[in-house]
Amino acid sequence: MPESTDPFKGHWAKGPDGKLSNDCFHKAGGQFPNQGCSITTEEGFFGPDFNNGGGGVFAMEWNRDSFIKIWVFKRSEVPGDLKDNPQPQNWGKPWAHFTIGEQCSGDHFGDQEIIINLTFCGDWAGDAFPGKKPACEDKVRNDPEAYKDAYWLINSLKVYSP
Repeated sequence: MPESTDPFKGHWAKGPDGKLSNDCFHKAGGQFPNQGCSITTEEGFFGPDFNNGGGGVFAMEWNRDSFIKIWVFKRSEVPGDLKDNPQPQNWGKPWAHFTIGEQCSGDHFGDQEIIINLTFCGDWAGDAFPGKKPACEDKVRNDPEAYKDAYWLINSLKVYSP
């Protein structure tokens, strides 16, 4: 992906040596394993702050030949047109904008699936948890109270297609 973040509000995350994470290859040099094209947001658009504000909406627009854009709206900022007739051209800059074209061919992307998952000890967590994956699995198995606030509360899920 281009280094410039002009088309979006987020910022490229950085790898272990400070390299921008704008290489989407899962084994890109200078990036963490499986880091891919990681984009960061401002505080308040994820985690406890997002939840305490009543959550919000994640929206994605995918033009197979040009881009993938992702917006995150706090509950108080959700565009009114999202309910019935989304008009992403009116939503302002997205948090993420992935360019499809010469450097990233559209044929890299096939039909999409929506997966909602709490992967406690998946690839990232298994690599980051002290003691690695067996320790994580022991923690999940033996301390369920630690995860009482780990859940999704989804009011609506909509897919729009031209």
